[in-house]
Amino acid sequence: MIRRPPRSTPSNSSAASDVYKRQDIREEFPELKNCIYLNNAAVSLIPLRAKEALKYCLKEREYSGEKRMQIRNERETKLRKKIAELINASTEEICMVSNTSEGLNIIAQGLNLKQGDNVILLEYEFPGNIFPWLNLRRNGVDVRLIKSDYGKDPTNAILSAVDTHTKVITLSFVEWIDGFKFNLSKIGNFCSERNIIFVVDAIQGTGVMNLDVKSSKVSFLSSGGYKWLLSPTGTGFIYVNKNLLPLIEPKYLSYLSVDSNIENFDAESKLKADASRFRLGSISDTGISAMEKSIDLILETGIENIQTYVLNLTEYAAKRLKKKGYTIISNLNPENMSGILSFDGKNIKDKYEELINKNIIVSFRKKWIRISPHFYNNKEDIDKLIEVL
Repeated sequence: MIRRPPRSTPSNSSAASDVYKRQDIREEFPELKNCIYLNNAAVSLIPLRAKEALKYCLKEREYSGEKRMQIRNERETKLRKKIAELINASTEEICMVSNTSEGLNIIAQGLNLKQGDNVILLEYEFPGNIFPWLNLRRNGVDVRLIKSDYGKDPTNAILSAVDTHTKVITLSFVEWIDGFKFNLSKIGNFCSERNIIFVVDAIQGTGVMNLDVKSSKVSFLSSGGYKWLLSPTGTGFIYVNKNLLPLIEPKYLSYLSVDSNIENFDAESKLKADASRFRLGSISDTGISAMEKSIDLILETGIENIQTYVLNLTEYAAKRLKKKGYTIISNLNPENMSGILSFDGKNIKDKYEELINKNIIVSFRKKWIRISPHFYNNKEDIDKLIEVL
């Protein structure tokens, strides 16, 4: 494992600045020649190297014959290793899934919570991290939806709701509407001291914000690949702390979940010893191929460099928007900033439509415009956004 000190504040790091002088990063995303893309919190662009890998994978299938399983397994193992490096885990703690919701359901159902236990989460979590837990109410589990205002720090409200029956705290690393980035270490330490399971929906942070699951004491994590990880839909992963693996009972099994050779199948086979026991069968070969190359680009660039750069872009956009008279909804505390920035203003829906008509791609969430630049964006993109607004 590679240990990295977490960084959570913008800086004028020369290393980050030098990275973005490389023209080849923007050249990986030819769509930028025709639009200004500021919508990575919805779905990201996919780099050329990943698209080429996807096409090669399809071609490879035509001639690989009986080697296809070996090729698939080797490629998936390589990807798991790279994901582990990105979040400071071990390869054995990573299992590939199709999306964030699949991973969260594996965790929620596998914990075998019982009547009287409670789960703490925010009422404005993305629904993908609400319904897997609400589904436990039929078993008598008390699922507590904590109220908080957008742009505010909800940490104290979450921790204050904990009692002796709390078994799980679950939250998003970065919230999808206002971009609030939690101090995972603070919550992780709180949970660790009380034997509470700490579950993180990381889809809005992985690939753009530095995340160390070990120092943050995250128990379980789930993330899709199609946002900040620059990967196709149908890709994702879960992290399962190896020391907590026995806490989750797989509710579904496939031949890939157990230590058994499919040609000499043994019905008494034991579960695999690592997180791959949660595999439910074959997943997208092409998605795995593309995701591996996308994560290569992130690792080559450096997640700390990416975070520093994107936080500086967010800070720059917030200053320009405020100067223009817009109200920032997102929390601008340096520790809690992310790549997501939501703002309000006069005739905001009309402004959104105007941006879209001018091929400046942003989102409209709740009643605000939400921008979410990645490391292939630059200040010129922000300046053009401001010109239209």
